[in-house]
Amino acid sequence: MKTRLRNWHNSTLKPIISSIKDCLLLNDKQRPLADVTFMLLLALSSVFAAISIYINDYLNLPDGVKLHNYLSLVFFILGIILSKHEKRIGIVRFSYMIFVLITINFTWLISEGSLGPTLLFVQGFLPLVLFSYPKKFFVSSISVILFNILSLYCIELYFPELIHHYISREQNSLDVFIVFILFLILELPILIFAKNRVLKQRNEAISSENAKTSLIANLSHEIRTPMNAILGFAELMVEDDADPIDQKKYLNIISHNGRTLLNLLNNVINLSKIESNKAILSPSKCNVTELLSMTVDTLQPLNLSETVNLKADTYNFDPKDFTTDGSLLFQILVNLGYNAIKFTNEGHINVGAKVKNNKIIFYITDTGSGINEQEKNNIFERFKKLEAAPSLTPTNGAGLGLSICLSLTKLLNGKIWFESEEQKGTTFYVELPLD
Repeated sequence: MKTRLRNWHNSTLKPIISSIKDCLLLNDKQRPLADVTFMLLLALSSVFAAISIYINDYLNLPDGVKLHNYLSLVFFILGIILSKHEKRIGIVRFSYMIFVLITINFTWLISEGSLGPTLLFVQGFLPLVLFSYPKKFFVSSISVILFNILSLYCIELYFPELIHHYISREQNSLDVFIVFILFLILELPILIFAKNRVLKQRNEAISSENAKTSLIANLSHEIRTPMNAILGFAELMVEDDADPIDQKKYLNIISHNGRTLLNLLNNVINLSKIESNKAILSPSKCNVTELLSMTVDTLQPLNLSETVNLKADTYNFDPKDFTTDGSLLFQILVNLGYNAIKFTNEGHINVGAKVKNNKIIFYITDTGSGINEQEKNNIFERFKKLEAAPSLTPTNGAGLGLSICLSLTKLLNGKIWFESEEQKGTTFYVELPLD
């Protein structure tokens, strides 16, 4: 029984809930909170109108009330459809406010004025305006509603004959009670949703601020280290008595630290694009053999160890070309290769690719220090820096490389994973679709 319920939930209920959330923009993180809450308000207003149709029929209220409920239902559904377009939601908001004002006046006049459910309706609606309308419309909307209520009180006071009364006090009490219950049930989900979204945005803002602080702290150190090396060895280069052999050694160190700094800056730029959703794909034909050779050529100057053999597995690859964003894929491979160099003292580092199940899998394998069990679970977290064994190559880096590799791989509709054994080495895989 439990298995059937689980299957039904996964195959039927879950897709329906997901479709409803998409329709109401609940999964859209780009739209403002006021837009999403307004969509939820329209949806619950539709439910309120549908329930009211049956309740008013049960209470035997005038036909005008029933017609108003039918028109309300149609209006709310149209509002949901139009509000999915960001440019039209302002018009829907304005129309909704006009509709609410008409409803307040209509309900006041036919439902015994201040003794009917209208004031409950207004009191329940005001908190929803707070979350559903932008700040610039909130004050004006509240002012218009309050002025309208004051006018209705004056009409009830000076023109009491315009107010329609209930057939009995029981009917009055029942109508007020039902409106109270409906608002209680339908308003709470909106308020809870808005509260949770606000708290989530607050927590994300705090996390983002902490991440920025951590990024600046990491970068200040990681930029300073290669810059000091570049400046220090550049000063030794200009000395008059510098030995030519030493000068060549100094140039290699300067070049190495310059490339390290360039890799760090590229990671920061990539991170900025990913965070601002400005990382744009530019798909084109990519030659696999050329890409692997270019990756190794770029990494070779960073490999200062004479006991590490860095090479590309450029055998006859079929297919030779496939469509992807070659620039982003190149950045992924360079980041992974740079990590392999940092953690490999001796042995080899191979960069290659293979085809499996209509997927192309790039790999970078090394015979380095490997990754311990404690670090495997959070290796792709931002600012996570692995501790390397003593190496000929300085382990500079801000802890951004693998996090960026993960984000860029997702952007290419691929996946990334690794296999590692301590003191034996690590292999990273990047799988991309061939289609």
